[in-house]
Amino acid sequence: QVITAGFDKKIIAWDIFGAKPLVYLRNLDAEVESMSLSGYELIIAVGSSVDIYDLRNSDKCVQSNKFCMDVPIRCVSSIPYLKGYAVGSVDGRVKLEISYPSSSNNIGYMFRCHPRSRDGRNHLVPVNDIAFNPFISGAFVTGDNVGYVTAWDAKSRRRLFELPDCANSIASLTYNNEGQIL
Repeated sequence: QVITAGFDKKIIAWDIFGAKPLVYLRNLDAEVESMSLSGYELIIAVGSSVDIYDLRNSDKCVQSNKFCMDVPIRCVSSIPYLKGYAVGSVDGRVKLEISYPSSSNNIGYMFRCHPRSRDGRNHLVPVNDIAFNPFISGAFVTGDNVGYVTAWDAKSRRRLFELPDCANSIASLTYNNEGQIL
């Protein structure tokens, strides 16, 4: 099964062997900027909000969270080993929402991710993608619009390191299955 979202503001589940859609999951009010899948949860970024759908019952949104100050979202990424997600915005912010089922110690915080100095002033750069390491709990990387990839630790809320900048913007990030190659 393949799930698509397009400029027609629809989310559609497709049978990979057939030419017709299995089901129209949803007609939305706005275009989908990004989406991520974690188990049965489909996490989508629409405008400046994040909507979560349970694919077993996709008739309605299970949870909807508004991003701060109506800033458009550029990317959303589910966390592979926890219930939660991260959001990257066009103004260089990242927001993490992590729920721990065994405790009430949920994490939810936001930070400016890729500020760059230009003529002595901070220049905010959009966060294009976020990827979580599948084996190192809390470790994730962000890629920005001017070619930087930065590694972060969600638990300590600190930057770990920054890779040498690329000549172009970072459009997409992913780890291999073992989490050793980015």
